[in-house]
Amino acid sequence: MVSPLCWELLTLGGGPSSLYSVSVTITVSEIAAAARGVARVLYGKPVDLVEFRQTLDGHPFAEVKDGVIHHIVRERGRELHHATYDDLDEFMYQVTKDATSSIASD
Repeated sequence: MVSPLCWELLTLGGGPSSLYSVSVTITVSEIAAAARGVARVLYGKPVDLVEFRQTLDGHPFAEVKDGVIHHIVRERGRELHHATYDDLDEFMYQVTKDATSSIASD
């Protein structure tokens, strides 16, 4: 049986079948909408889970180039982390994992 929280996370994108759909092009607006849905479930209020430009040194942000998500961490001009995702669900899994880790450590 799926817990209510897991079911809500699964159905944010329009239903469980959407987890297996293939998106040819990922857009910033799709990422922002998915992140707002996850934040609503985890925090109960709007929280920016994904930044789309570097705001602080060492803080992760995302860029979309040619429909591919680039998850980047830069500090003092050096790139410390750079992962690419061509699947929005995989990227949102990482965002959710980071957010729940942050919640647990607070």
